[in-house]
Amino acid sequence: MSGGPDSFALLHFLMKRQSPNNLVVLHVNHSLRSESDEEAEFVRAFAEGHKLPFIQEKVDVKKLAEEEKRGIEDASRVARYRFFEKMVLETGISKVALAHHADDQVETILMRLMRGSSSVGFSGIRPLRPLKEGVIIRPFLAVTKKEIEAYLKENAISYMLDASNDSDSYTRNRLRHHVTPFLEKENKGMQRHFKHFSDEMWEDLHFLDELARAKYDELITKTENGIKLNIKQLENMAIPLQRRLIHLLLKYLYNNDIQLVTKRHVEAIFRVIHGDNPSATLNLPKSVLIRRTYDQLEALFYKKEAKKEFYYQIAPNDRIEMLDGSVFKMRQKSSVVQTAGLDGIILDADAVSLPLVIRNRMPGDRMTLKGTGGTKKIKRYFY
Repeated sequence: MSGGPDSFALLHFLMKRQSPNNLVVLHVNHSLRSESDEEAEFVRAFAEGHKLPFIQEKVDVKKLAEEEKRGIEDASRVARYRFFEKMVLETGISKVALAHHADDQVETILMRLMRGSSSVGFSGIRPLRPLKEGVIIRPFLAVTKKEIEAYLKENAISYMLDASNDSDSYTRNRLRHHVTPFLEKENKGMQRHFKHFSDEMWEDLHFLDELARAKYDELITKTENGIKLNIKQLENMAIPLQRRLIHLLLKYLYNNDIQLVTKRHVEAIFRVIHGDNPSATLNLPKSVLIRRTYDQLEALFYKKEAKKEFYYQIAPNDRIEMLDGSVFKMRQKSSVVQTAGLDGIILDADAVSLPLVIRNRMPGDRMTLKGTGGTKKIKRYFY
């Protein structure tokens, strides 16, 4: 738990319904704010004052984010869940209760819709999430933020406020400050509608999961350094079931890390399978290579070697073979009748200077996304 209002409301709620012998207070100090140590001490003092066991872990989240190439929010979440997994295994805790509420659910669904997620992502936060041992529960997921605030006031519960929540630096905060108030103004019961949407999505996904899992062992073969998939058999399945099976494949490859099992990756693999190129390849994060060889699809783990720098110039009618064996070709045409597929890109000849350059991504590279008016770091989109 943190020192914030949601966590303290949840702990108070549980203390009224559970014996102190059944409760353990877990805290992760993310080392992100000058008040982090003060917050950890505030939680510890409360727990010990109520004779509750207190366990904390201090994590350098900025270092974790840098080492694993994650955003700060994602690295913070990863640090917490690793701590939960460890505590469940070491202490025998059977349930970890988290204070996510109905407004968090709305923000999460909106964020994932904007960023592009899989159907699992669109379904939002799960009320229950299995761990390797034990389970995460979220008792407040149907409770609104206003209801929590009323509960805190009614029971005179003290808590700390995180000043970073007032900043618009994070996407979640901008949604919380500007978007969800507008949605609530338009419809006072919008949290309830988002909950119904999430519940129905989980029910549909559970059904698709059962169908996909029944086909998984039939279509997929584990190999020494990855897995193989029979494309012809996959193509006989309904499209939603194909995507669900690809999703299961990614979950296996990434050990259920939902930050890596994205709609973008599902669709990229889907295009490799259904594209015109019978020998297409696709590089995914964490050293995963997707390779199609006619009717066979392989997902391979490869050892990441030190990057070899490359720099090529390419002009119309040139053919360049890269270090990894992939080939780039350039053709100049007066008109184009179809859009580029996964392995191609169409450029306006009058808008570019020739020759074009093919090179490594380098530190500081940025790009402008159409319609945004700003720039983004290329490493956020390309690995």
